[in-house]
Formats: sequence, structure tokens, C-alpha cells
Amino acid sequence: MDVIAGQGIHNNDVYWFEQPKDPRTEWQEHLVTDDFEKYHDLAVGDVDDDGQSELVGLSQESEVLFYYDIPDDPYESPWPAENRHIVADGLNTEGVQIVDIDGDGQTEIIAGTSIFHQPTEPDQSWQREDITTVLDDVRVAVADLDQDGELEVVFSEGDLPEYGSHLGRVAWFDPPDWEPTFLREDLFGPHSLQIADFTGDGRQDVYVGEMALESNDDPKHFIFVNQGGGEFEEHVIDHGIPTHEAKVTDLTGNGRPDIVGKSYGPDHHVDAWYNEG
Repeated sequence: MDVIAGQGIHNNDVYWFEQPKDPRTEWQEHLVTDDFEKYHDLAVGDVDDDGQSELVGLSQESEVLFYYDIPDDPYESPWPAENRHIVADGLNTEGVQIVDIDGDGQTEIIAGTSIFHQPTEPDQSWQREDITTVLDDVRVAVADLDQDGELEVVFSEGDLPEYGSHLGRVAWFDPPDWEPTFLREDLFGPHSLQIADFTGDGRQDVYVGEMALESNDDPKHFIFVNQGGGEFEEHVIDHGIPTHEAKVTDLTGNGRPDIVGKSYGPDHHVDAWYNEG
């Protein structure tokens, strides 16, 4: 397994890091591109349904959503410009998912609060569909939350109120009209958003974690437990420990999803929360 990473504000590079035979030794970095600035989100998946994976990127400062066909020689540095495709520009957002969101057999890109549908002809543009226009600076997650066979989209306003005028909201949106259901509307920097079956009942639950920065003295971690039929029950599973971009994975091998996250100032730490049932 290799790693893709993009630089932040005032920097321009995206690298892929090649895992060596012994992953505890230094990994070799390879430049993908240095054409844009601040890559908030990167993802890998087959976005054009050609049977091969592509690298999708969101550059906030350059306001570009793009993807690269992985070259035949991935060691070519940087990757060839002809391998790059611009999906949209003038797009200063965050949050990316690669998914067939509408079940039509074609893969879409969710970037921020918009869906980008593939063009029907090679020379046409990707078509943008807004899920909502009332949320800002969102994290994105996708799952069938209400067991209706369709995928719902969950957003959390991860940078609010730090970069906005109101507290952060968390809501899920039900297709095809994208009707919103708000889970909370008063959170501080809910920049961690993940979906998993935390209770083992077969239903997908929603995890949200708050940041601290220098304004939130008691950041909280929530699991909204799926009760079925689109109903959720809120549980605070921890508080006082800020996190940023926490991820869900089974750390112990017991089949239950755990959580691992790291802070975003003012202090720095990495934390794990174990799901003990």
C-alpha cells in the first residue's frame, strides 16, 4: 500500500509515497504535480469507469477539482499534464467522495455539497448538481442510512464557527430531492465525520468529533446510533479531547469499528478510542 499526500496553504506539491519492503524505513516520495495550491482532499478511485483507478484532488486556493489518470510509468515526475482532467474550476470547497450516488451505473464525484456527473460525450463538461447551498466547508460521508436501498449523503460543517458566522451543523440528505434531516446545529468544528456500524445491528451509525482550536474548552465526540427508519439516537462517547479528521477502523481485530484521530492545535496528540461493545 502506498500513500498519497498533498501540501497545504502556500505550497503546491502532491506526492505519492512508495512503501518500501520494510515499512518502518523511510518511504520514497514521488512528485505527482506542483501546479496548484493547498490540496485539502485527495482520493483514489475509478472516476471515469474505465476499469482503472484515478487520483482525484481538490485544490482550495486554486479552486480546482481535478483528476489524474495514473500514468503507465507512475515514477514519471511530475505526472504528464495530458493525464490531468479538470472537472470544475471556481470551486473553493472541501470534502470528496467517489461513488455511484444515484445508482445509474456511472460513478460520480461528490465535492463539497455538489455532485459532478460524468459527461455523456468525451468533449463535454461534467454536470454539476447541488445537493444543498446552505452548508459551508463540509466533510462528506455516504451510506444507506434509512435502509431504502438508496445512498444518503451526510455533511458536517467542519470549519464552523471558526471560519463562519454560525455553529457547525450536521445533517443527512435523502435523495432524490435531497431533503435534509439535521442531527445537530450547534457544534464547534465538527471536522471528523465517519459512518460505520458501531453497534453491530446491521445499521449504519454516524460519528462526529469536534475540534478545540483556542475557543472550545470541552470538545465532544458523538455517535448518532441508527434506530432504523431514518431515526437516530445521540450518544456522547467522550469529551474534553479535541480531534481533527478522525477515521474509523478496526484497530484490535475484534470486528468492531474503533476510532483514531489527531488534534489540530493548540496542542498536538494522536488518540485512539476503542469500541468495547
